[in-house]
Amino acid sequence: MDKIEIVLTIFWILMMSILSYKRIGHGFSIIKVFNLVWLASYLVYLLNPYEYYELNGLVHLYTCIFVCIVNVSFVFTIRNKAIHYSIDFKNIEFEFDLIKTQVRILGLLSFVSWIFSYNRIRHSLSIVMTTGMHSLRTYVYNGDVFSTIERLIYQYFVQPMFIVTILIALQILIFYRFKRYRYILLVAFVDAFMYSLLFGGRALLVLIVMYAMFMLLINNGGKIMRIIMTQGKSVLLIGVIALIVLAYSMMRVSRSWGAISEYGVYITGGIPYLSYLIDSGKLHTGALLGKGIIGGIYDFFGLALSVIGHPIPLVSQVYSSYVNDFVKVSESVTTNFTATAMTAFLLDAGVIGLILGSMVCGWIFAKAENSFQNKFSVFSLSVFVYITNSAFETIQNYTYKSVVFVMVIMILWLLFGKGRIGSKRIVIGHQNNNGGYHDCNQ
Repeated sequence: MDKIEIVLTIFWILMMSILSYKRIGHGFSIIKVFNLVWLASYLVYLLNPYEYYELNGLVHLYTCIFVCIVNVSFVFTIRNKAIHYSIDFKNIEFEFDLIKTQVRILGLLSFVSWIFSYNRIRHSLSIVMTTGMHSLRTYVYNGDVFSTIERLIYQYFVQPMFIVTILIALQILIFYRFKRYRYILLVAFVDAFMYSLLFGGRALLVLIVMYAMFMLLINNGGKIMRIIMTQGKSVLLIGVIALIVLAYSMMRVSRSWGAISEYGVYITGGIPYLSYLIDSGKLHTGALLGKGIIGGIYDFFGLALSVIGHPIPLVSQVYSSYVNDFVKVSESVTTNFTATAMTAFLLDAGVIGLILGSMVCGWIFAKAENSFQNKFSVFSLSVFVYITNSAFETIQNYTYKSVVFVMVIMILWLLFGKGRIGSKRIVIGHQNNNGGYHDCNQ
């Protein structure tokens, strides 16, 4: 019965993908990334290489509702059809020439983040040197190693600053062609590795690869062969980074299946984890009291209140209490902190929360797309790539419930919100010498 339900869910996701395709046509789009990751994950469940336990039937129903509402909300919010982006390198060079002060400030703020993190980094290094990366991860996960003020600094400032630096550095690498600001790319790499030492995780290392991949796809209409032919050097460098991430993952994976399978479980383990929460009766509707959808905004003020002596239960804390347990989702797979974006909405208000949360997701995706179409700039591209990755991560988590999301957007706006590269560009022209495309309508 489980396979029949999975096949029906795959069919439904395909129908929703066709609905969105008819609205936006060819080219790269956030909604396409969203549909693709959910479709690919359900194909994994159908083939079942990890031998996941049979899924609760409600999971398939929730998935159909989620995918449907997100697509419908996106289609009704998106303004323009025929999404085909190209990036004019001359215009990008022009904007980066104008915002060189902001780029320098960004590098300086990352340096300030390093200073804030110095004591914690030194302690983490001693653990890594003696017992390895896996011990660091276990120590951070199991121990209350961060004080309230440290958590405040890391969530309000350090982690968002690291993410913004990576977004800007990759734009410079891929589009500005490395002509200036080479130091900011080095700063971004240091940020990513410092995050690994702070939290024993690999998130920002993975984000470097994901963000770069999305930027290349955006500029090449989603066509992989075009990327390889026109931007081979960037692809080679990103490939090297991906190998570094893979090698690092092997250092901290303690299970027998290896780093590649670890990533497969990390991406696809959310739905069987949600199934476990339903089967075990641990999915308590109303636990977040409607705050899950706006968790980033709620926690933004909640963290500040905790500093002045008025702590309140944060959305991130309540949510974590439901997904932090290591759970066997198959005989060989144990996972935690991966329960799909749907979990936050279901904890809000059951199916009603799922419908509302899905509408918000589709609306955010479309707003990022609209902004990018109407005003292509360093700011709009950064937000577009950031939201694209969050759409990809819906299969694993709901990133908008974190204060980090609010701070990333805020920092980007404060530093780069007034910049401008140019208007949207429709790819119907000829390839230029730089690998971009000239718009024949100009």
